Amino acid sequence: PIILTATLAFAGLSALIYHSKIVPKSITSLPPQQRRSQTALYASNYPAIAHAIIGFAISIAEAYRHGFDIHMPNSKVSTLNTAIGLGYFIQDTINGAYHNYNEPMMHLHHFIGCTMLPYSLWSNRYGNTLCWIYIMSEITNPFILTRNVLQKHNTYNGIQMICGFLFCVLFTCCRVFGGGIIAYTLYLSDATLFTKFEFALLWFLSLLWCFKALNLLLKGLVGKSNNETIAACYGMLNGIRKRKNRMLAFTGTCAVLS
Repeated sequence: PIILTATLAFAGLSALIYHSKIVPKSITSLPPQQRRSQTALYASNYPAIAHAIIGFAISIAEAYRHGFDIHMPNSKVSTLNTAIGLGYFIQDTINGAYHNYNEPMMHLHHFIGCTMLPYSLWSNRYGNTLCWIYIMSEITNPFILTRNVLQKHNTYNGIQMICGFLFCVLFTCCRVFGGGIIAYTLYLSDATLFTKFEFALLWFLSLLWCFKALNLLLKGLVGKSNNETIAACYGMLNGIRKRKNRMLAFTGTCAVLS
């Protein structure tokens, strides 16, 4: 019942925004097919923000009560969080596939969510670990999602810049170092190989997304300052991103590490 309710609630919110008048003119003025896809993408930001806030709040409650414990059975709080998260992933996976607005890496991310979360519910394990994963991931999402919404309205440029900066810094710290701590602890535990492999895939995606986030952060800083060190760092990262062989080597390194 919780999964079904969450799925319908997130889908309802997305549909409400999709058919509302708050969709900006930068989207409504597009050709019909492109307008439908971009409107669905714009609308998807709102249930994503709601999911991030709900998931983060519930996860903080779980972490406060039980700390970090890979071995404990799922509590009522972690089960609730997992079920709500699964409802969100089901909704956004279907919606994203239908309107074709999710990129391949996001499809893989949703595939992980739609397999890892049901496994936790079925086995009654790893709910606490999932809550800690939520804390490290959802603390960053409202910032980038708010930035995405404001960009479409072409307004509040100062808030856009602050949100982008906070997202890049928090995302890099939480996903690289926080993810590394969870990985180290999880890989050395007696958790199932399936759970470890699923987290390895998730951390692999996080490392690649952190690379994109750092590119975005340094690009913004280069535009705001004339610092030669920042420009050199951005040039190095941009050189990796734009050269296929270097990008393949970097991707392979992330895969081996994760």
